[in-house]
Amino acid sequence: MKGLDAPETEIEKCSMFLAIISILKEAQIAARSEGISAMHDVTEGGLATALMELGVAGHHRIRVDMDSIPVFPETKKICRMLDIDPLGLIGSGSLLICCKKNFSDNLITAIREAGIDVTCIGEVLEEGQGVDAVKQAKRVDWPTFEADEITRLF
Repeated sequence: MKGLDAPETEIEKCSMFLAIISILKEAQIAARSEGISAMHDVTEGGLATALMELGVAGHHRIRVDMDSIPVFPETKKICRMLDIDPLGLIGSGSLLICCKKNFSDNLITAIREAGIDVTCIGEVLEEGQGVDAVKQAKRVDWPTFEADEITRLF
């Protein structure tokens, strides 16, 4: 990437992300699992927008532990270089899955056994709308984006 201070090996690794962008396997596993109430792919507008949309569609508030949100180190670095927020990036290849709490351990195990990284990042709360974000055990504002962060660059 011309103009970015990133070693060629990091750039090559980032370009390989394109080959692994799929939610098919985990969606199929979730569809066969008990206790699933919703699924939503993380696309334009990133995780921040996807969680807001999920809450609106389900008519419930969502609590997110921001410390548990996985972000590739390469993504963090590029976002710092470009002054953009990874929570507002297109998130192709990521899937939000909501399930009843007593089924979550089985779902996580099944997805991991398929060789797919999976992380619980929050919980569905009472009826309503919006996202309650927590970082280092303190409530913080949940970011909103008018456009995908990549779009903002152009």
